[in-house]
Amino acid sequence: MQNKLLDSLQAPQSPQWPLTYLDVTGTGWQENVISNIYAFYLDAQQAHNLGNSFVHALLDCVNKVKPIPTGYWEVKTWYVFREAPAIRDQRIDILLQDHPSRPQHAIIIENKVNHWLANNLSDYWESVNAPLKLGIVLSLGCEKSGHPEFPNILYLQYVEAIKNRLNNIPAASHSSHLTEFLQHLEKLTYSRQMNDQVSFFFERADAIRPILEAQEAARQYIIHQLRDAANLCGLTMSLNGTSYCAFYEKEETCFAYVISFDRLLAGHPEIVMLVQIQREAMSRLNDLQVARNTVFPHPENIQFDTKVNAHWTHTAVMCYKLQTNDLKALGQFISQKLQTDLKPYYDKIKSTWESFTS
Repeated sequence: MQNKLLDSLQAPQSPQWPLTYLDVTGTGWQENVISNIYAFYLDAQQAHNLGNSFVHALLDCVNKVKPIPTGYWEVKTWYVFREAPAIRDQRIDILLQDHPSRPQHAIIIENKVNHWLANNLSDYWESVNAPLKLGIVLSLGCEKSGHPEFPNILYLQYVEAIKNRLNNIPAASHSSHLTEFLQHLEKLTYSRQMNDQVSFFFERADAIRPILEAQEAARQYIIHQLRDAANLCGLTMSLNGTSYCAFYEKEETCFAYVISFDRLLAGHPEIVMLVQIQREAMSRLNDLQVARNTVFPHPENIQFDTKVNAHWTHTAVMCYKLQTNDLKALGQFISQKLQTDLKPYYDKIKSTWESFTS
């Protein structure tokens, strides 16, 4: 019976999104960066060999909301401006015109990525001098523009329209940068659509709910065991997140034991415990590392300085594989390992720090 239940709950996996240049640069959530890339592909004069595909894809989206004058489809060259000036010292994200100074057709685009719409679209509209104007609020999530000439087009809709347009262009014309950009947009929109994982949950919610309740029961068990471990060690526990905590001495703030149990909650019998140097003790980090290295013998598989930033470092780290008996007496297991494996490092760096501050 249990196997049949588990077979019926073979959930679809999260997409394994490939790493893109936007991920590498850490700019994938920046509105200006995405606006710059949109502007590049909207400009047929740029070296992407896609013509007006991005413009026509955008018009395809708007045309489903309101009819577009025929002249828009007939424009051969669109002049694209980023941060175009508007009245009252404002800026239009992206402005397209069929002539650089005397346009007959214009497209006014306000791009929104994880930010509310607080722009004065009426001012934008008045700032553009063209007989035919089209406004668009292009956004990751739904936005109420409050202006009749600015329909809201979602990234999800735009990406699908772009892909449809690109089907008519030889794949050889698609650069790796274009492929990565579209993959990035799909990643941004994934959680906003009824994807396979969301459908799976709603279709099986009654069967999944007891499993989620069991996971929460397991989490509460782990937390109680951690509190027992802290008490056995004479330490104070601080639950700092949903899957990790810190043990402190009552009068100490520069050093802590940190226990991470995220892998354990994910169904892997593992727990990570470490000594953390933090706050003002980071000013003598090199000296504390030298002192730590004098502790012998080192436990098997211990790692040093796995994570370091300006505010703290994980200076001594142990990962433990848990057996069934370890799980049944988790508090005692954690207390014992802290005392035997990590406390010598903790005591050494603490005494070294006190020698500098006394």
